[in-house]
Amino acid sequence: MIQNSVDIIKKSSVKIVELAVEPATKVKAAIIPTPKLPPMVARETLTKGNSVFKQGGKPLKRLLIVHSYRFDIDDLSDVVVKALGDIGLPGISVMDRVFDPRRNRLSAEFLGKGNPDCVLFVSQNKNDKNAYRDLKRICTDELRVPSQVVAENNLTNPKRALTVMMNVARQMAVKLGKCPWVMPFNPITKDTMVFGLDVCHSTPIHKSVVGIDASLDDTFGRFISDFLIQDRGKEVVADLRPFVGKALDKYRKKNGKYPKNILFLRDGVGDGQLFDVNDREVAAIRDTIQEKCKDAKLTFVVVKKHIRTRIFSEGRNPTPGTIVDSMITHPFWYDFFLVSHETRNGTVSPTHYNVLLDEIQWPKNELQSFIYYLCYQYYNWDGSISVPAPCQYAHKMAFLYGRTLLRSPDDVTSVPEELEDTLLQI
Repeated sequence: MIQNSVDIIKKSSVKIVELAVEPATKVKAAIIPTPKLPPMVARETLTKGNSVFKQGGKPLKRLLIVHSYRFDIDDLSDVVVKALGDIGLPGISVMDRVFDPRRNRLSAEFLGKGNPDCVLFVSQNKNDKNAYRDLKRICTDELRVPSQVVAENNLTNPKRALTVMMNVARQMAVKLGKCPWVMPFNPITKDTMVFGLDVCHSTPIHKSVVGIDASLDDTFGRFISDFLIQDRGKEVVADLRPFVGKALDKYRKKNGKYPKNILFLRDGVGDGQLFDVNDREVAAIRDTIQEKCKDAKLTFVVVKKHIRTRIFSEGRNPTPGTIVDSMITHPFWYDFFLVSHETRNGTVSPTHYNVLLDEIQWPKNELQSFIYYLCYQYYNWDGSISVPAPCQYAHKMAFLYGRTLLRSPDDVTSVPEELEDTLLQI
């Protein structure tokens, strides 16, 4: 298929310019098998019997639904209660309020009456950015409760309403600190803490916002998250020690001990910045480890999505789990390419992983499998994604604060303590 496209280009351009195309490079690849555990590929499901889901998280007893005057709240309440009950959150009391954006604006007084544990906003217009921004700012910074938005037209079809609400219910559960599913991780990853980091540069406050998170237990589904603000366009983080120290202390409080291993997944760094990342970010993490838990081992991996390399298997997109760690990798680096997701349209892009530091020294196949399984731990999608979930959560955190919640660089300095371990950003 690719060769046919090359032949067509060569024939159409031969009269204008001489075009030389090198033949494709044949490489050796391995495939990491994904366990097939129905019905959600390779994870424990959202059911009342899911012991992992029941552990931890915040209670949901009072749910506030904000909707338009034309919306049938009785039918929605029944669907919401059923969906949340089906995933193990029974006994919910539903409150509702009518909101008309033409007459008033959202406020803490309007949303906070009744002290809801979570707010579900049914938007008349899915593109109403003002209402979305107001809701998120009030719920996050003032009320300090999770919030969820769903478009009204997604709930008007009776055949789709329950399916949509099941997905919404899952997101609300995650924002309450619940852990819907867990991949069958190798016991070698026990007592390991995983960090994710990404940076958003395009923000209205003309600053760059860093999103960062860290796992809190061996499920790798519960995280502490926060953000940092730095000069616009600056990619390398000046000082990671405050967050890394706070995260390590939180891990110790939850587990009774510090982690033995720390895997740091750093997204969005170009090759020209690797030395700066090593000198500043890696050094800061190692300093904090030395202060808090000097016996812990650190492995630091740079995750690169925007690359030009493409991998094919017999002219088609390769199977998810495909690993290439030779021939097209850097001669002096510890690096590999991983295709962790599939696409129905176009050519799938592999993700390039560059291991800057490897103190843990797991066997290469174990590190690759661990990273691949982490690509299934993103709770806003039923399948695998192109990067490990900690990187995606960090990305979402950076964008949530960088583009929605922050009105000025001095507006808010960190995620409220009540929400820092709830994945409010998904």
